[in-house]
Amino acid sequence: MKWSLIKLGELCEVITKGTTPRTLKRGYVSSGIPFLRAENLQGDEIILDKNTLFIDQETDEVLSRSRIYPGDVLLSIAGTIGRAAIVSAKSPQMNCNQAVAIIRIARYIDKKFLLYWLKTKQAQSQIYGAQVTLTISNLSLGQIKNLQVPLPPVSEQRRIVEILEQANTLRRMRAEADAKAERILPALFIKMFGDPSTNPIGWDVVLVEKLFSRERPGTKCGPFGSALKKHEYVDNGIPVWGIDNIKPNQFVESGSLFITPTKYEELKSYSVEPGDIIISRAGTVGRMCVARPQHSHSIISTNLIRLSLDKEYIFPEYFTSLLSYFPSLVNQLRASADDGAYSFMNTTILKLLKIPLPPFALQNEYTLRMAEIRRLNAKQIESQAKLNNLFQCLLYRAFSGELTAKWREAHMKELLAEMEEQAKALNLRDNTDPQQLSLL
Repeated sequence: MKWSLIKLGELCEVITKGTTPRTLKRGYVSSGIPFLRAENLQGDEIILDKNTLFIDQETDEVLSRSRIYPGDVLLSIAGTIGRAAIVSAKSPQMNCNQAVAIIRIARYIDKKFLLYWLKTKQAQSQIYGAQVTLTISNLSLGQIKNLQVPLPPVSEQRRIVEILEQANTLRRMRAEADAKAERILPALFIKMFGDPSTNPIGWDVVLVEKLFSRERPGTKCGPFGSALKKHEYVDNGIPVWGIDNIKPNQFVESGSLFITPTKYEELKSYSVEPGDIIISRAGTVGRMCVARPQHSHSIISTNLIRLSLDKEYIFPEYFTSLLSYFPSLVNQLRASADDGAYSFMNTTILKLLKIPLPPFALQNEYTLRMAEIRRLNAKQIESQAKLNNLFQCLLYRAFSGELTAKWREAHMKELLAEMEEQAKALNLRDNTDPQQLSLL
C-alpha cells in the first residue's frame, strides 16, 4: 500500500531554532529550567543528568520562542543530527539551544508515528542527505520542513504505533537487563573481596612491581611510530591490537590491524601472550582488559601498554576488575603521594601501585564466576542483535505500508519467543542482585 508523501512543514509547526544565553549577555545557573542541547536526546528519551545546563525564569521569558511544551517532538539538527524524542506530560518546563528543533504536532499526524518514522532508514537517508556545512553537520529549518513523511489515515498511524510499541517494549526490557548485567561483576567483586577502598577483610597490600612476571618484562610500551609506520600494515597477517580492541574489562579481537610475519619478527618483543593485560595510554586513558587472543602471535600498538603478571600469585582478571570497576579508588591505592591526575600514561605509575591481594584460590573462584557471567552476556548480545534486526524490519514494513495482518501473524511467534527470552534475562539479573550473588 502506497501512502501520500507530505512535507513535514505542512503537517506540523517547526519552531524557530533557539540560541544560547551568552548571545543575550546572560549566563547559565546551577538549577532552574533545563536548557536542552543535542546530547540531552538519547535513544527516544530526554535525559536530564549532571551535565544538563539550566537557565533562570527571566532568561526563559526572553527565549520564549524556543520554550518546549508537552507533546513536542524534539530533533537534533546540529552536531549529532537525527536524534529524536517526545516531551512527556510529566516533563518539567524546558528550553533549548539552536542544536535542537521543536516540531509541534498538528491533528493530522500522531506524535509517536512521527517519532518512529524519524528513526527509519528512509527518514535518516533524507536527514543525512540534506546539505550540511563543511565544518559541522547542520540542518536548517527549511530542510526539516521539506522532509517527506508518509501519511496514512490517523487510525492506521495508531495501529502501526501500537505494533511498534510492543516491539519497543522488548528493546526496553533488553536495555534493562543489560543495565543490570553491568552491575553484576562489581557487586560480585565486593561480595567476594570486600570494598577495596577500606580492605575490610585485611588482605595483604602488595606493590604491583612485586607481582610482575619472572619470565618476561612486567611492563612494555607499544612500539614508537618510527618502528611501525602506517604503510607497513597489511590486509591480513599478524594482529596488532589497538585502542578499539579494549572494551571496559573485556577484550575484543575484531577490528585489529595486521603486519607481515617478517615485521612481527622485528617487533616480537611487543608480543601478547594469553593472560597479558593491555592498557590504553591514549584516548580513554587507563582502560584495560585481559587479552586472550585466538591468534598464536600478536603485538600491541603504539598507544598501549602490556602488563605481564606472575600467574602463580595473581589472576589478571582480578587486577583488571579492581582497576576497571573502582577507578575512583586508584589514588588511595597508589604508593606515590603525587597529587597529579591519575593516568596510565607510563609504566612507572603501574610499578608504584599498591593493591590488596586476596588468596589465590579466591581469585580463581572469582575468575570462574566472571567467565560464566561473560558467557551469559554473550547470549544477551546475540539476543539484542536479533531484536534490533526485528525492530528495523518492523520499521521498514510499517512505513512502506507492508505491515499486513498476514505478516504480523507469521512473525508473532518470533516476537513472543523474544519476549520470553527477555523475561528470562531479567529474572536472571534479578537473581544476581548484590544480595543474591551466592546463587551464581
